[in-house]
Amino acid sequence: MSEVIDNKANRVRILKDIIKHLHAGNPPEQVRRQMREIVQQTDYSEIIAMEQELMAEGMPVEEVRSMCDLHSQVTREVLVQIPTSKTIAPGHPVDTFRRENEACAA
Repeated sequence: MSEVIDNKANRVRILKDIIKHLHAGNPPEQVRRQMREIVQQTDYSEIIAMEQELMAEGMPVEEVRSMCDLHSQVTREVLVQIPTSKTIAPGHPVDTFRRENEACAA
């Protein structure tokens, strides 16, 4: 279990370093490869943790918000390439949830 926590903390640390490099003015092209690798292993909670750590270290909220556009520009192509999940089997709770939402919207 500790290896999962350590991996998460390491990914957050790497993301934070990448964002700091972008914020310092490094061109997105310089960190694109590294960002592509880490984003494929990262979930949204880790991105939120990274942003919270930056703010805890004294980075103003406005700067973190302004960097969102910058790091989303770098990750956009990676996120688009993430394969979609397989179809959900009929009767699966997610399938039922989707069908209920579609029925409510109609």
